[in-house]
Amino acid sequence: MFELYGVGEIISYALCYLVIIPLGLVIGWKLYNNIKNEEHKEKGKVIQRILKTYCVVQCVAWPLFSSIFGFVFFTKRSAFAFNHSVLMTIMVSGLRALVKLNLLFVGFNSFIIAVCRYVFIMQFFDYISIAKLRKFVVASSILVPISLGILTEAFTSYPLATPITSNPMVQLNQMIPDETIIDPNVSLRNHTFLIPESPLFLVVDKYLPNTIKYGSKLVLHVILFVMYSNIPESFFYTHIFITNER
Repeated sequence: MFELYGVGEIISYALCYLVIIPLGLVIGWKLYNNIKNEEHKEKGKVIQRILKTYCVVQCVAWPLFSSIFGFVFFTKRSAFAFNHSVLMTIMVSGLRALVKLNLLFVGFNSFIIAVCRYVFIMQFFDYISIAKLRKFVVASSILVPISLGILTEAFTSYPLATPITSNPMVQLNQMIPDETIIDPNVSLRNHTFLIPESPLFLVVDKYLPNTIKYGSKLVLHVILFVMYSNIPESFFYTHIFITNER
């Protein structure tokens, strides 16, 4: 174990899993309780519900991600990876998709909270409209990231997939997802297989016309750029600040 990974890698993962993750859980749980115990009027309850869901998702997601990552990291050069290559492929592909989904959830929740504050502070809705809007906003904070995650998996290729090998000295000159080696006759030391493309990507790439694929990629990239850049949030908060100053 120490020959393959080194003391530094093991200590780094141990610090992350035994110190950083528990600390994050404590902060997330405390934030959840503080938000839960706050009393708000109808407008505040919308943001309160979104933040409560955010805390729960983060407290579940990161320990799960760390566990899967640790298992894959410390077994990728072992006989287990050689004998269970399909399982390792599924785990790594699933971890990749889940991490992206969580990042989309974080980014979109920042956006939807900014939208709610802007709409409520600027008085664009009355009480009845806000009551009707609450379920839509809360549902959007969950369904939109899931939809974007599916589209991201469908239109994102991974030409340089991460290799999983039993030999840390193996170097690949050209990593092509189709060159997957799952052969029991191959020696363990030379065994290498690559994480394949998403199944959604393979279906989309095969059956959709190029015009639709390129157009969808362009729209998706624009949406992701706007969401991750925080440009809309800066506009909303700046407008609120300028209006209140007046």
